[in-house]
Amino acid sequence: MRYVLENDTLRVEIDSFGAELKSVKRKSDDKEYMWYADKKYWGRTSPVLFPFVGNCRNKEYRYGGKTYAIGQHGFARDMEHTMESQTEDTIWFSLHSDEETMKKYPFAFVLKIGYNLTGNELKVMWKVENPDTKTLYFSIGAHPAFLCPFNGEENKLGYGLQFAGLKEVHHHGNTPDTGLAVMSEDIVIPLEDEKVYFTPGFFDRCTYMVEGKQTGEVSLVTPDGKPYVTMDFDAPLFAIWSPEGKDAPFVCIEPWYGRCDADDFDGTLFSCIRKKGFSFHNFTSFIILTEEILDFVGKPQSFQEKRTFNKEKKYLRIENLHIQEDCSYIYEQHGAYATYDIIIMTRRKSDWQGIVKKDEEVIGEFKSILELMHLLVVR
Repeated sequence: MRYVLENDTLRVEIDSFGAELKSVKRKSDDKEYMWYADKKYWGRTSPVLFPFVGNCRNKEYRYGGKTYAIGQHGFARDMEHTMESQTEDTIWFSLHSDEETMKKYPFAFVLKIGYNLTGNELKVMWKVENPDTKTLYFSIGAHPAFLCPFNGEENKLGYGLQFAGLKEVHHHGNTPDTGLAVMSEDIVIPLEDEKVYFTPGFFDRCTYMVEGKQTGEVSLVTPDGKPYVTMDFDAPLFAIWSPEGKDAPFVCIEPWYGRCDADDFDGTLFSCIRKKGFSFHNFTSFIILTEEILDFVGKPQSFQEKRTFNKEKKYLRIENLHIQEDCSYIYEQHGAYATYDIIIMTRRKSDWQGIVKKDEEVIGEFKSILELMHLLVVR
Protein backbone atom coordinates (compact mmCIF):
# COMPACT_ATOMS: atom_id res chain seq x y z
CA MET A 1 0.00 0.00 0.00
CA ARG A 2 1.24 3.50 -0.83
CA TYR A 3 1.33 6.25 1.80
CA VAL A 4 1.84 9.96 1.15
CA LEU A 5 3.66 12.78 2.95
CA GLU A 6 3.14 16.20 1.44
CA ASN A 7 3.89 19.87 2.05
CA ASP A 8 4.06 23.01 -0.08
CA THR A 9 7.37 21.93 -1.64
CA LEU A 10 7.44 18.14 -2.04
CA ARG A 11 5.13 15.16 -2.41
CA VAL A 12 6.56 11.86 -1.12
CA GLU A 13 5.24 8.32 -1.58
CA ILE A 14 6.31 5.31 0.51
CA ASP A 15 5.23 1.72 -0.14
CA SER A 16 4.55 -0.49 2.87
CA PHE A 17 6.21 -3.37 0.98
CA GLY A 18 9.79 -2.99 2.16
CA ALA A 19 8.85 0.39 3.69
CA GLU A 20 10.44 1.61 0.46
CA LEU A 21 10.56 5.22 -0.68
CA LYS A 22 9.04 5.23 -4.19
CA SER A 23 8.66 8.86 -5.22
CA VAL A 24 9.82 12.37 -4.34
CA LYS A 25 8.25 15.05 -6.55
CA ARG A 26 8.81 18.79 -6.64
CA LYS A 27 5.34 20.27 -6.57
CA SER A 28 6.14 23.47 -8.44
CA ASP A 29 6.65 21.58 -11.72
CA ASP A 30 5.81 17.94 -10.86
CA LYS A 31 9.50 17.01 -11.30
CA GLU A 32 10.39 13.50 -10.08
CA TYR A 33 13.71 12.85 -8.31
CA MET A 34 13.51 9.09 -7.76
CA TRP A 35 14.16 6.24 -10.18
CA TYR A 36 10.90 4.60 -11.31
CA ALA A 37 12.04 0.96 -10.94
CA ASP A 38 12.05 -0.12 -14.59
CA LYS A 39 13.17 -3.77 -14.48
CA LYS A 40 15.05 -3.28 -17.74
CA TYR A 41 17.75 -1.66 -15.60
CA TRP A 42 16.85 -2.29 -11.94
CA GLY A 43 13.42 -3.04 -10.52
CA ARG A 44 13.75 -1.16 -7.25
CA THR A 45 13.77 2.47 -6.14
CA SER A 46 15.10 2.81 -2.59
CA PRO A 47 15.24 -0.46 -0.65
CA VAL A 48 16.38 -0.62 2.96
CA LEU A 49 19.09 -3.26 3.36
CA PHE A 50 18.68 -5.38 6.51
CA PRO A 51 19.95 -7.45 8.29
CA PHE A 52 22.86 -7.71 5.83
CA VAL A 53 24.41 -5.20 3.47
CA GLY A 54 25.80 -6.85 0.35
CA ASN A 55 26.68 -10.52 -0.04
CA CYS A 56 28.15 -13.05 2.33
CA ARG A 57 30.73 -15.31 0.76
CA ASN A 58 28.89 -18.21 -0.91
CA LYS A 59 25.68 -16.50 0.26
CA GLU A 60 25.95 -18.15 3.67
CA TYR A 61 27.24 -17.52 7.18
CA ARG A 62 27.73 -19.52 10.37
CA TYR A 63 26.32 -18.85 13.80
CA GLY A 64 26.20 -21.16 16.80
CA GLY A 65 27.72 -24.03 14.85
CA LYS A 66 25.04 -23.87 12.13
CA THR A 67 25.23 -22.60 8.55
CA TYR A 68 22.51 -20.25 7.29
CA ALA A 69 21.77 -19.29 3.70
CA ILE A 70 21.14 -15.59 3.12
CA GLY A 71 20.62 -13.58 -0.06
CA GLN A 72 22.21 -10.29 -1.01
CA HIS A 73 21.14 -7.34 1.16
CA GLY A 74 19.05 -9.48 3.51
CA PHE A 75 15.27 -9.81 3.40
CA ALA A 76 13.59 -6.70 4.86
CA ARG A 77 13.25 -5.12 1.41
CA ASP A 78 11.11 -8.08 0.26
CA MET A 79 8.63 -8.15 3.15
CA GLU A 80 5.45 -6.30 3.97
CA HIS A 81 5.93 -3.75 6.76
CA THR A 82 3.23 -2.51 9.11
CA MET A 83 2.40 1.19 9.13
CA GLU A 84 2.53 2.06 12.83
CA SER A 85 1.79 5.78 12.88
CA GLN A 86 1.40 8.78 10.60
CA THR A 87 1.19 12.51 11.23
CA GLU A 88 1.15 15.41 8.81
CA ASP A 89 4.93 15.24 8.31
CA THR A 90 6.11 11.87 9.69
CA ILE A 91 5.35 8.19 9.10
CA TRP A 92 6.72 5.05 10.79
CA PHE A 93 6.72 1.41 9.65
CA SER A 94 7.76 -1.70 11.55
CA LEU A 95 8.89 -5.23 10.75
CA HIS A 96 9.06 -7.96 13.40
CA SER A 97 10.99 -11.21 13.29
CA ASP A 98 8.88 -14.32 12.81
CA GLU A 99 9.23 -18.05 12.18
CA GLU A 100 10.28 -17.50 8.56
CA THR A 101 12.97 -14.90 9.32
CA MET A 102 14.34 -17.08 12.13
CA LYS A 103 15.01 -19.87 9.62
CA LYS A 104 17.61 -17.72 7.82
CA TYR A 105 18.50 -15.22 10.55
CA PRO A 106 18.30 -16.69 14.08
CA PHE A 107 17.75 -13.42 15.91
CA ALA A 108 14.65 -11.73 17.27
CA PHE A 109 14.36 -8.12 16.12
CA VAL A 110 12.06 -5.18 15.57
CA LEU A 111 13.03 -3.00 12.60
CA LYS A 112 11.44 0.46 12.51
CA ILE A 113 11.74 2.70 9.44
CA GLY A 114 10.57 6.30 9.54
CA TYR A 115 10.30 9.25 7.16
CA ASN A 116 10.01 12.92 8.11
CA LEU A 117 9.28 15.66 5.56
CA THR A 118 10.29 19.23 6.41
CA GLY A 119 10.49 21.84 3.65
CA ASN A 120 12.61 20.43 0.85
CA GLU A 121 14.28 17.86 3.11
CA LEU A 122 13.26 14.23 3.63
CA LYS A 123 14.79 12.59 6.67
CA VAL A 124 15.06 8.79 6.74
CA MET A 125 15.19 7.18 10.18
CA TRP A 126 16.01 3.63 11.30
CA LYS A 127 15.61 1.99 14.68
CA VAL A 128 16.62 -1.61 15.41
CA GLU A 129 15.32 -3.04 18.67
CA ASN A 130 16.47 -6.24 20.32
CA PRO A 131 13.62 -7.98 22.21
CA ASP A 132 15.92 -10.85 23.21
CA THR A 133 18.73 -11.13 25.76
CA LYS A 134 21.40 -12.39 23.35
CA THR A 135 23.46 -10.05 21.18
CA LEU A 136 21.76 -8.99 17.95
CA TYR A 137 24.19 -8.91 15.03
CA PHE A 138 23.06 -6.91 12.02
CA SER A 139 24.01 -4.47 9.29
CA ILE A 140 21.74 -1.85 7.77
CA GLY A 141 22.02 0.41 4.77
CA ALA A 142 20.21 2.61 2.27
CA HIS A 143 20.05 2.09 -1.50
CA PRO A 144 18.20 5.10 -3.01
CA ALA A 145 18.34 5.55 -6.79
CA PHE A 146 18.07 9.10 -8.12
CA LEU A 147 17.22 10.02 -11.68
CA CYS A 148 20.29 10.98 -13.68
CA PRO A 149 20.09 12.73 -16.08
CA PHE A 150 17.59 15.03 -14.41
CA ASN A 151 16.76 17.54 -17.12
CA GLY A 152 15.86 15.34 -20.07
CA GLU A 153 19.31 14.82 -21.55
CA GLU A 154 20.01 11.68 -23.55
CA ASN A 155 22.31 10.16 -20.90
CA LYS A 156 24.14 11.06 -17.70
CA LEU A 157 27.49 11.90 -19.31
CA GLY A 158 28.63 15.26 -17.99
CA TYR A 159 26.66 14.88 -14.77
CA GLY A 160 28.71 14.12 -11.69
CA LEU A 161 29.16 13.82 -7.95
CA GLN A 162 30.28 16.31 -5.33
CA PHE A 163 32.00 15.03 -2.18
CA ALA A 164 31.88 17.75 0.46
CA GLY A 165 35.24 18.79 1.87
CA LEU A 166 37.35 16.37 -0.19
CA LYS A 167 40.16 16.82 -2.68
CA GLU A 168 40.22 13.13 -3.56
CA VAL A 169 38.20 9.99 -2.84
CA HIS A 170 39.74 6.66 -1.87
CA HIS A 171 37.61 3.67 -2.77
CA HIS A 172 37.66 -0.01 -3.65
CA GLY A 173 35.36 -2.04 -5.85
CA ASN A 174 33.77 -5.46 -5.84
CA THR A 175 33.81 -8.56 -7.97
CA PRO A 176 31.12 -8.58 -10.69
CA ASP A 177 30.31 -12.27 -10.27
CA THR A 178 30.09 -12.59 -6.46
CA GLY A 179 29.66 -8.98 -5.36
CA LEU A 180 32.41 -9.35 -2.75
CA ALA A 181 34.70 -6.45 -1.89
CA VAL A 182 38.16 -6.33 -3.44
CA MET A 183 39.98 -4.84 -0.46
CA SER A 184 43.46 -5.20 -1.94
CA GLU A 185 42.64 -2.25 -4.17
CA ASP A 186 42.92 1.34 -2.97
CA ILE A 187 41.83 3.43 -5.92
CA VAL A 188 42.03 7.21 -5.80
CA ILE A 189 39.67 9.53 -7.67
CA PRO A 190 41.08 13.06 -7.91
CA LEU A 191 38.47 15.80 -7.50
CA GLU A 192 38.25 19.31 -8.86
CA ASP A 193 36.32 21.67 -6.60
CA GLU A 194 35.11 18.55 -4.74
CA LYS A 195 33.59 17.15 -7.96
CA VAL A 196 34.08 14.33 -10.46
CA TYR A 197 32.08 14.13 -13.69
CA PHE A 198 30.79 11.00 -15.41
CA THR A 199 32.68 9.88 -18.50
CA PRO A 200 32.13 6.79 -20.69
CA GLY A 201 32.83 3.66 -18.64
CA PHE A 202 32.67 5.46 -15.28
CA PHE A 203 30.34 2.81 -13.83
CA ASP A 204 31.93 -0.23 -15.47
CA ARG A 205 33.87 -1.05 -12.28
CA CYS A 206 30.76 -2.22 -10.42
CA THR A 207 30.30 -0.52 -7.05
CA TYR A 208 32.43 2.30 -5.64
CA MET A 209 32.78 1.56 -1.92
CA VAL A 210 34.10 4.50 0.09
CA GLU A 211 35.14 3.67 3.65
CA GLY A 212 36.61 5.53 6.60
CA LYS A 213 34.02 8.32 6.99
CA GLN A 214 35.76 10.35 4.30
CA THR A 215 32.72 12.64 4.03
CA GLY A 216 29.15 12.83 5.27
CA GLU A 217 27.68 14.74 2.34
CA VAL A 218 27.43 13.66 -1.29
CA SER A 219 25.51 15.45 -4.06
CA LEU A 220 24.53 14.68 -7.62
CA VAL A 221 25.37 17.65 -9.84
CA THR A 222 24.24 18.78 -13.28
CA PRO A 223 26.80 19.36 -16.06
CA ASP A 224 27.17 22.98 -14.92
CA GLY A 225 28.20 21.77 -11.46
CA LYS A 226 25.00 22.64 -9.57
CA PRO A 227 23.74 20.11 -7.00
CA TYR A 228 20.16 18.91 -7.48
CA VAL A 229 20.14 16.11 -4.86
CA THR A 230 22.21 16.12 -1.67
CA MET A 231 22.47 13.30 0.85
CA ASP A 232 23.70 14.00 4.39
CA PHE A 233 24.59 11.01 6.58
CA ASP A 234 26.79 9.90 9.47
CA ALA A 235 27.40 6.34 8.27
CA PRO A 236 30.96 4.95 8.41
CA LEU A 237 30.94 4.18 4.68
CA PHE A 238 28.89 4.67 1.56
CA ALA A 239 28.65 3.30 -1.94
CA ILE A 240 28.05 4.77 -5.39
CA TRP A 241 26.42 2.51 -7.96
CA SER A 242 24.73 2.41 -11.34
CA PRO A 243 24.32 -0.86 -13.26
CA GLU A 244 27.47 -1.84 -15.12
CA GLY A 245 27.40 -1.50 -18.89
CA LYS A 246 23.73 -0.51 -19.11
CA ASP A 247 23.97 3.29 -19.26
CA ALA A 248 21.11 3.28 -16.75
CA PRO A 249 19.41 6.65 -16.16
CA PHE A 250 19.97 6.73 -12.41
CA VAL A 251 22.71 6.82 -9.77
CA CYS A 252 22.56 5.36 -6.26
CA ILE A 253 24.16 7.06 -3.25
CA GLU A 254 24.12 4.48 -0.44
CA PRO A 255 25.05 5.16 3.21
CA TRP A 256 25.88 1.86 4.89
CA TYR A 257 26.43 0.53 8.39
CA GLY A 258 28.23 -2.64 7.33
CA ARG A 259 29.05 -4.12 3.94
CA CYS A 260 29.65 -7.28 1.95
CA ASP A 261 32.35 -9.81 2.73
CA ALA A 262 35.77 -9.33 1.22
CA ASP A 263 36.80 -11.53 -1.67
CA ASP A 264 39.97 -12.57 0.14
CA PHE A 265 39.07 -12.45 3.85
CA ASP A 266 39.52 -15.77 5.61
CA GLY A 267 41.87 -17.24 8.15
CA THR A 268 42.19 -18.63 11.67
CA LEU A 269 41.50 -16.73 14.87
CA PHE A 270 43.70 -17.74 17.82
CA SER A 271 42.88 -16.82 21.40
CA CYS A 272 43.57 -17.93 24.94
CA ILE A 273 40.60 -20.31 25.13
CA ARG A 274 41.55 -22.98 22.56
CA LYS A 275 44.94 -23.88 21.10
CA LYS A 276 43.46 -25.14 17.84
CA GLY A 277 42.02 -21.78 16.84
CA PHE A 278 38.75 -20.94 15.09
CA SER A 279 38.42 -20.77 11.31
CA PHE A 280 36.52 -17.92 9.67
CA HIS A 281 35.61 -17.43 6.02
CA ASN A 282 33.96 -14.02 5.96
CA PHE A 283 33.51 -10.83 7.96
CA THR A 284 30.35 -12.07 9.62
CA SER A 285 31.92 -15.20 11.10
CA PHE A 286 35.02 -13.23 12.16
CA ILE A 287 32.91 -10.69 14.05
CA ILE A 288 30.66 -13.27 15.72
CA LEU A 289 33.62 -15.45 16.74
CA THR A 290 35.50 -12.50 18.20
CA GLU A 291 32.46 -11.28 20.13
CA GLU A 292 31.82 -14.72 21.60
CA ILE A 293 35.48 -15.17 22.57
CA LEU A 294 35.45 -11.79 24.34
CA ASP A 295 32.22 -12.72 26.11
CA PHE A 296 33.69 -16.06 27.17
CA VAL A 297 36.84 -14.45 28.54
CA GLY A 298 34.79 -11.69 30.16
CA LYS A 299 36.93 -8.75 29.08
CA PRO A 300 36.82 -6.20 27.80
CA GLN A 301 33.19 -6.26 28.85
CA SER A 302 30.63 -4.77 26.49
CA PHE A 303 29.20 -1.49 27.77
CA GLN A 304 25.86 -2.47 26.22
CA GLU A 305 25.66 -5.79 28.07
CA LYS A 306 23.92 -6.10 31.42
CA ARG A 307 26.45 -7.10 34.04
CA THR A 308 25.82 -10.58 35.42
CA PHE A 309 27.16 -12.89 38.10
CA ASN A 310 26.09 -15.97 36.16
CA LYS A 311 29.26 -18.00 35.71
CA GLU A 312 27.71 -20.51 33.32
CA LYS A 313 29.31 -20.02 29.90
CA LYS A 314 27.45 -21.26 26.84
CA TYR A 315 29.37 -19.56 24.07
CA LEU A 316 30.69 -20.91 20.78
CA ARG A 317 28.77 -24.22 21.03
CA ILE A 318 32.07 -26.05 21.48
CA GLU A 319 32.80 -28.31 24.43
CA ASN A 320 35.76 -28.16 26.81
CA LEU A 321 36.67 -24.53 26.32
CA HIS A 322 38.66 -22.91 29.08
CA ILE A 323 41.13 -20.10 29.52
CA GLN A 324 44.66 -21.42 29.01
CA GLU A 325 47.27 -20.74 31.67
CA ASP A 326 50.00 -20.33 29.05
CA CYS A 327 48.92 -18.40 25.92
CA SER A 328 52.37 -18.09 24.36
CA TYR A 329 51.26 -20.48 21.59
CA ILE A 330 49.27 -17.62 20.06
CA TYR A 331 52.48 -15.85 19.06
CA GLU A 332 53.85 -18.97 17.40
CA GLN A 333 51.15 -18.91 14.70
CA HIS A 334 51.93 -17.60 11.23
CA GLY A 335 49.44 -17.06 8.43
CA ALA A 336 50.10 -17.91 4.81
CA TYR A 337 49.80 -14.27 3.75
CA ALA A 338 49.89 -12.17 6.91
CA THR A 339 49.66 -12.44 10.68
CA TYR A 340 48.18 -9.72 12.87
CA ASP A 341 47.98 -9.23 16.62
CA ILE A 342 44.60 -7.64 17.36
CA ILE A 343 44.34 -6.03 20.79
CA ILE A 344 40.76 -5.03 21.67
CA MET A 345 40.91 -2.65 24.61
CA THR A 346 37.27 -1.56 24.95
CA ARG A 347 33.82 -2.40 23.60
CA ARG A 348 31.76 0.77 23.54
CA LYS A 349 28.60 1.57 21.58
CA SER A 350 28.36 -2.04 20.37
CA ASP A 351 31.74 -1.66 18.68
CA TRP A 352 35.43 -2.41 19.28
CA GLN A 353 38.33 -0.09 20.03
CA GLY A 354 42.01 -1.05 20.11
CA ILE A 355 45.21 -1.42 18.11
CA VAL A 356 46.64 -3.79 15.51
CA LYS A 357 50.24 -5.00 15.50
CA LYS A 358 52.24 -6.71 12.79
CA ASP A 359 55.71 -8.05 13.52
CA GLU A 360 55.43 -6.41 16.98
CA GLU A 361 54.95 -2.98 15.39
CA VAL A 362 51.72 -1.03 15.84
CA ILE A 363 50.29 -0.45 12.36
CA GLY A 364 47.16 1.42 13.40
CA GLU A 365 44.39 2.15 15.85
CA PHE A 366 40.70 1.41 15.34
CA LYS A 367 37.59 2.88 16.92
CA SER A 368 35.12 0.56 15.20
CA ILE A 369 34.87 -2.89 13.65
CA LEU A 370 34.89 -1.37 10.17
CA GLU A 371 38.10 0.53 10.90
CA LEU A 372 39.64 -2.74 12.08
CA MET A 373 38.54 -4.48 8.86
CA HIS A 374 40.12 -1.69 6.85
CA LEU A 375 43.42 -2.06 8.71
CA LEU A 376 43.50 -5.81 8.13
CA VAL A 377 42.53 -6.10 4.49
CA VAL A 378 43.85 -2.94 2.82
CA ARG A 379 47.33 -3.72 4.04
